[in-house]
Amino acid sequence: MPVYDTLIILDFDHTLFNTTKLVQAEADYFRETFDIPEAVFRETREKVKICCVVEDVDRFVHLLPHPNKAMLHTELLAVIHSIAPSCLFEDVLPFLQEASSRSDLLLATHGDPELQEAKIRSSGIPVNIPFAITQTKKSEIIARYSGNYAHVHFVDDKPDSLKEVKEEHPSVETYLMQRADDHPYSKTGQAYNGVDRTVTTLFDVGL
Repeated sequence: MPVYDTLIILDFDHTLFNTTKLVQAEADYFRETFDIPEAVFRETREKVKICCVVEDVDRFVHLLPHPNKAMLHTELLAVIHSIAPSCLFEDVLPFLQEASSRSDLLLATHGDPELQEAKIRSSGIPVNIPFAITQTKKSEIIARYSGNYAHVHFVDDKPDSLKEVKEEHPSVETYLMQRADDHPYSKTGQAYNGVDRTVTTLFDVGL
C-alpha cells in the first residue's frame, strides 16, 4: 500500500550501481582463475544480451570455454557477492535515506532474475526497499504501480527505456542518468526523445 503520493522508480545497473566496474572484475577473475581471455568473456556476454543486459546466466556460462559449467555459475555469483558492495555509487544510500522520508521507492531492473537479485542484495541497498525484475519492458512494471500515485518519477540510464516508458505513461517524469564514469548507453550533450531531464547524480532529480 502506498505511504506517500509520490513514487520514485529507479533503474539499477549504471544508475545506482557501477556495472562497468563489476563486469571488469568478473572478466579479470575468469581470466586469472579459468584462463578465459577477457575478449572471449566479453564477446560471450554480448552474445546473450537482450536489450543491454545479460538475459540468461545459464546460457552465458554454457557458452564459455570451460568444461565445468556449474563451477563457472557458482564463481560468477561469488564475484558478484564480493565486489557488489564497492560498486554502489556514493550518492545512492544518502539519496535513498532522504527520499524515503517523502516518497515511496521502487527499484525496477531488467535482466536475469538470479543475477539481478544477487547484485541488488549484495550491493548494500536496504532490504526494505522493494525491487521488481522484468525480462520484457520497464513500462509493464510501472503500469502495476503508477495508478496508485499522483506523481511518478523514473530514473534510468538507457534512452530507449525512458522513451518506451514515456510513450506508455506520458505523465511519468523521466530522468536520463549519465554518471560521469559509467553511462555506456547514451552520449553526453545529446537530446533524446522521451527524456524530461538529464542528471548526473540522484540529487539532481528534482522532486
